Amino acid sequence: MEEAQKNQPRKGWAEAFKEMNEAVDDQLLIPDVFEDESFLSDPENDWKDDEISDQSKKHP
Repeated sequence: MEEAQKNQPRKGWAEAFKEMNEAVDDQLLIPDVFEDESFLSDPENDWKDDEISDQSKKHP
């Protein structure tokens, strides 16, 4: 029988990313969506996991 191969899907990624960084080839492909992230500190947009959980209980 053949010897089972151990699956290593990310083998070599660290070295590849290091090489990309050194070659300045690790830039974002899609620009940052939010240029102004001040909405995160707006009290009206106070997102909490508890509120989301409560809403899901109301609407199954």
